[in-house]
Amino acid sequence: MQKKKIHIKWWTDNRFWNFKKKYEKLFIVLNYCVFVLLCIFIFCNPFPYTTAITNISFYMAIGIAVFLMILNPGAFTFKTPFTYPLIIFFLWSLLSIFWALNVENTINDVCGRLLNDVILFFLLINFFNSRKRLDILTWIIALSAAFFSVISIVYYYFIAGNSITSDRFSFLIRNEPNAAVELPVNFIGTLNITAILFCLYFFFFIQ
Repeated sequence: MQKKKIHIKWWTDNRFWNFKKKYEKLFIVLNYCVFVLLCIFIFCNPFPYTTAITNISFYMAIGIAVFLMILNPGAFTFKTPFTYPLIIFFLWSLLSIFWALNVENTINDVCGRLLNDVILFFLLINFFNSRKRLDILTWIIALSAAFFSVISIVYYYFIAGNSITSDRFSFLIRNEPNAAVELPVNFIGTLNITAILFCLYFFFFIQ
């Protein structure tokens, strides 16, 4: 009579739990590391010339999160109301590469931007999973928007030399006779609307 093979998930093995208990403090530190790295990424994301900081913080957060997920998969969740819509949208975007007019651009947008946004969503779900951390996240977004707006205004009117009485903010900045750079007005508006909503939340609901 053949013995039935019993398949045991490795994260339910006693050796794994002993290992996890032994290095529990390390896991807590790594969890806080991902949290801090994501905070740095979110705060620096609106600012120009911070690509190195945002890339290092984002991909380090992903690497540590994957390491934690391998060692403790039960602590991570992908069950949210947006999981299936995001997966369907991503697969549809991936499929659109085959009939895209600019294949190279589409691949860059889907695999370089959309995929990163999906990963960021699940990182936020798993590492900003308490009321305190969510409050910190809202403060980071509000402060980042405030600094970004003030720095943009100072640069536009005082450094670039535009007239505060005749030049509308976000108009073309002419650095050279044949070159013009436009400020990302829509981005500024989107960022500030989000920050204003968070500030109203703090003003009316946080005592």
